[in-house]
Amino acid sequence: NIVGGLTTFLEIVFAIALLTNFKTSLIAKGTGILLLIFGLSMALFLNIKAPLDYSVFMGSASAFALSLMTKK
Repeated sequence: NIVGGLTTFLEIVFAIALLTNFKTSLIAKGTGILLLIFGLSMALFLNIKAPLDYSVFMGSASAFALSLMTKK
């Protein structure tokens, strides 16, 4: 329960931070890591088809790409 609540809170914080362009590079890396953890846990505990059905790895790769495209 605690981990589920923490990840939900982080999802909300990351979404608001990305929408407001606050530290975009750092927040995008955090989002990519969070989505990668989601995808790997779905693949390990459900099956490999689950994260592919929900495009979790594509979202993670997109977040990492966004972190590289921002100006420093």
